[in-house]
Amino acid sequence: MNPIQRPAPVALPTTQFSQAKPVAPQAQLSGLAVAAKVGQDQRLETALQASGRATQSLQFVDTAEPPAKAELAWAKNIEAKVQQGYRPNPAETQRYEAIASQVAQSQTTQSVLPKNMPVTDQERDWGLSLESQVRQGHSPDAKELSAYQNISQRLLLADYQPERPTTVSEAELAWATTLQQQVAQDGYQPSQEQIEVYTQIYQHLQASQLEPATVPVSLSDQSWAQNLETQIQHGYRPSGAEQQRYQEIYLQGLSEPGVKPLCHDDLNFMQSLQSRVEQGYTPHVAEMKRFGETMTRLNILDPSTIQPHDRVLSQHEIDWAVALKERSQAGIPANPEELKRYQSIYQQLIQN
Repeated sequence: MNPIQRPAPVALPTTQFSQAKPVAPQAQLSGLAVAAKVGQDQRLETALQASGRATQSLQFVDTAEPPAKAELAWAKNIEAKVQQGYRPNPAETQRYEAIASQVAQSQTTQSVLPKNMPVTDQERDWGLSLESQVRQGHSPDAKELSAYQNISQRLLLADYQPERPTTVSEAELAWATTLQQQVAQDGYQPSQEQIEVYTQIYQHLQASQLEPATVPVSLSDQSWAQNLETQIQHGYRPSGAEQQRYQEIYLQGLSEPGVKPLCHDDLNFMQSLQSRVEQGYTPHVAEMKRFGETMTRLNILDPSTIQPHDRVLSQHEIDWAVALKERSQAGIPANPEELKRYQSIYQQLIQN
């Protein structure tokens, strides 16, 4: 059962939420990735927009064969020149886009893997490439969509961090993280007072991650909801009470260990904010943060809400990089793997 994508009169969440998703301000990331790695037209678009010139439409190459080595070498060279300030002419831009598209078209669809499997660089590149193709008019088939949703859900789930209780501040979290690293990496011996403070912070964080047990949807409720779906498809307009019951059944069926469940207030908030934004309202930072966090949980709990045209992967990568930068500024050092990923995002995503 999935009311998210159903164009029925039921007042339920819709994919339009993510199209106008308010999120944290995007990081100033720049740089071009290697063309042989993934075909993304947006990389060269960075340099073109910086020079005040619009990017031409990407023409997909109708072939499953990868570009010749000479073409890939040329694309790598032009990327290196752009990174140094070179402004390509229209002919070079068109040639680069054709090569990038051919690389993307030659890549095979990814496999659907278990949710606990880490997302590889190859999968991330493939997902970003699909987003690029969709923005240029490509309609993904069922296998591509399933693979993209699987990659996005796994990445969102791996990065998901429950909200901290208000009793734990940024400074306390930074202090506890630093102390933990000093003990683990440097052999530092903390004092009894430090141990007690660290334990208190840890207990507060653990308490915030305890989620109530979920109750499975009964067979009678499932049958009722499926019957209502069928009626709606034949033109039936449900009452307010039916809409509310349907939404309750839908929410009850969404669960993921470690992820905070969704409630009516969450969906009502998203619908209300979306409506006000469409009417010209500018949301506050707190509203943007809540909307983004709720949308992430919705995508994790119901991956069918994830669509390539919403740029879920690329936006999440930008959000992750911004969050890492904020953590670093708060005194929480990044580990080598985080620094490597940050540099990868820096090289892949367009400058805003």
